[in-house]
Amino acid sequence: MKKTMSLSAILCCLAVSLLAASPIALKVKVQSANVRSKPDMKSTIIAQLKMGTLLTSSSKIGEFYEIGIPDKEGQTVSGFVHGSVVEIIGEPESGGTTKDEKTAQEAEVTPENKARAAETVPRASVGTDSEPKKMGLGLSLGLGSSSHYGSGLAFGANFTFAITKNIGIEVSGFRYQTSAKESDDVTRLSKGKLATIPLQLSLVGRFPLNPMVVPYVLAGGGYYLNTFDLDGNIVGNWSDLGFDADEKVDNAFGFHFGAGLDYFINPNIAVGVNGRYCIVKGKGSWLLRDQVTGEEIKGNLANLSLNSIILVLSLKYFF
Repeated sequence: MKKTMSLSAILCCLAVSLLAASPIALKVKVQSANVRSKPDMKSTIIAQLKMGTLLTSSSKIGEFYEIGIPDKEGQTVSGFVHGSVVEIIGEPESGGTTKDEKTAQEAEVTPENKARAAETVPRASVGTDSEPKKMGLGLSLGLGSSSHYGSGLAFGANFTFAITKNIGIEVSGFRYQTSAKESDDVTRLSKGKLATIPLQLSLVGRFPLNPMVVPYVLAGGGYYLNTFDLDGNIVGNWSDLGFDADEKVDNAFGFHFGAGLDYFINPNIAVGVNGRYCIVKGKGSWLLRDQVTGEEIKGNLANLSLNSIILVLSLKYFF
């Protein structure tokens, strides 16, 4: 009786071992899946696999499946993919492989699948098991439109830093110039050119729809560097009367909010569109100086509305 029980236990252990060694058919279910050198999220990325790639795994270590992939020389090397980026398409059956496993095994040795597995160089990827890119640099070009002083070409640059996958900060700077027209409103500037450089700090909330399309919202504050050039005709008219005329706009603090969308051409480069509304109340001054006596007449401009809308297209590099 004891011999029979021992023999049964041995047979059960052998059966379990055989099942554990049976290959598992997998399929990549994300846009781009990282293959790592070790079963560790911090290990080196040795390749990337496209969505739909069929794989066979002989073992699972923690949350990682061990697979074999061809390197650039065509030699098979071991790698590990995280369970979150693949799906099981066939469970092992005792006595042989499943149809899905056979399909995966055949697909792995085809030239097309080899090329698919080895065509990309090691790198991190947006939306896969790797962490999102931490930093990004961008250039912007578009339109700056002031609520009272017209529109003009806007251009600038920005730097982003990801705190988490969904939350980050952005430092940006733009420059745009608008035209102030003649007005009887004493709370507005005279005719001339108004140039503004907003230096802004924003809190950004990102909401990826997939690895390629990432909409976001932002809000924050900034410091606005303002310069104003009084129209040449006005300066000339006052000069004919014997006066030097000047008008200035002080720098000011302001707030902004907006939204945008980034489209990733590849894991490192994105093109996007961005719009933000800036709320700024400024101050200024005007001056008339007698050209003969040097006597000056001064006045202040208060509650200047410098609100504006900035709409830009951007090109960003993430690293």
